[in-house]
Amino acid sequence: MARLFRDLGADVVGADPVVDPATAPAPVVALDALLATCDVVTLHAPPAADGRPLLDADRLAGVRSGAVLVNTARAALVDDAAVLAALDDGRLGAYAVDAFDTEPPELTPLLRHERVVATPHIGGFTGASVRRATAQAVENLLAALTEVPA
Repeated sequence: MARLFRDLGADVVGADPVVDPATAPAPVVALDALLATCDVVTLHAPPAADGRPLLDADRLAGVRSGAVLVNTARAALVDDAAVLAALDDGRLGAYAVDAFDTEPPELTPLLRHERVVATPHIGGFTGASVRRATAQAVENLLAALTEVPA
C-alpha cells in the first residue's frame, strides 16, 4: 500500500510496533503521530490479542481534522461508535470499510452515515482464488460420489 500511495505522489509514513524501520517500505512513526499528521489512514493489521480496538475514542480524538480512514483489515480494529462520533463532529472526513464482524453486515447508523463507503470484503476474491475454490469443490464432490458405502 505504501508503494501504491507513493506512486500517486503521496508522502507516506507507517506505524508498526514490530517492523524493523530499516527494512520498512516507508518511514515508521508512532501511531498517535501518524493519526495527527496524515490525511489518509489505512489499516493493515490483525486484531489485538486482548480484543481492544486499535482506534478507540481516545485515539480518534487525536486524528487530523478531516482525515479519511480506510479499514480493509479487520472490524475489531475500530470502535464503531467512536468512528461514528468522529464523523459526526468532523474529525473524520470519511470512512471506507470492507471489514465486518458478520457478512452481510447489519445496516447500523455508522454504515448508513453519508460519509461512509461500505463494500463487501472481497480482497481474496481473485481469479486464482476462484479457480482454487472451484477445483477443491469438484474434488470434494468427486470424492463424495466415489465413496464406497460402509
